[in-house]
Amino acid sequence: MFKTIYRIIKLKLRDRDFNVIGSVLLNLKVVSFYEMISVFPILIFGKIEMDIKGKIQIAKPLNFGMIQLGRRAILEQGRRNSVGQLQIAKDSVLRIMRNAGNVVVCPGFSIFVKRNACIELTPHLYRI
Repeated sequence: MFKTIYRIIKLKLRDRDFNVIGSVLLNLKVVSFYEMISVFPILIFGKIEMDIKGKIQIAKPLNFGMIQLGRRAILEQGRRNSVGQLQIAKDSVLRIMRNAGNVVVCPGFSIFVKRNACIELTPHLYRI
C-alpha cells in the first residue's frame, strides 16, 4: 500500500496533468477498495467527464497504471486543455483485455459505449 501511495505522489510531482481525484473515483467504480490502494490500475491525466452506467471489466493480473487515460504520448505535445470523455450506457461493457503492456489513450479521448454494446480494448496506444 505504501509503495502505491509513494508512486502516486511521485507521479503527481513529476506530471502536473495527473488527475488524482478522477483516478480515485474511476478506480473505485472498477476495482475493489483493496485493489485500488494496493495496485491503482487506472491513471487519469487532464480533465475528464465521466458518465458510467454500465460496467468496466479489467482482465487480471492488475498492475500500477496499466490503463492510462489522457496520457500525452511522445508525438502529442499540444492539446493540454482538451477534455476527455468516458460514457458507458446502461447494460453495456467496456472490457480491457490483458495480454501484455498497458492501454494508453491520448489526450482529447472520447470513449462512448452505447446501450447493450461491448467494446474490448487491447494493450496498445490509442489516439482517438
